[in-house]
Amino acid sequence: MKEKIACILKECRKKNKFSVDYVANELKSQGFEIAPKTLYGYETGKNQPNADIFLCLCKIYNITSFDMFFDEVNTEYTNKSYGELNDIGKQKADEYIEDLKANPKYTQKESKSIENTISDFDTAIPVSINTKVKTNKD
Repeated sequence: MKEKIACILKECRKKNKFSVDYVANELKSQGFEIAPKTLYGYETGKNQPNADIFLCLCKIYNITSFDMFFDEVNTEYTNKSYGELNDIGKQKADEYIEDLKANPKYTQKESKSIENTISDFDTAIPVSINTKVKTNKD
């Protein structure tokens, strides 16, 4: 979890095109004396911000949901793929993800497994493969 928080904080800072010095100054304006080196520590996972600093960073980075910190997606792959997109591509990817999340077929909440789907297919065909079909010639 420590590495995930670090990765997300760094990604959000870069996404907003903020320098480490800028963020350190923003934190200072909120009453937190943080050296840029400390912020780098947060972004590499060597240190973790306390709750107050973490919430302030979320405010600076305009993080409005904590879902990204608890999502089980492989962030290394996601960051690599997502990071290669421009702003329009990222927006389209986000829209597509929202569409997928709205469909229970593609979410972890989906109750049917692949095995159930296969057995549903088997029972949906009442005619056996060995059954001879009657034709007019018979």
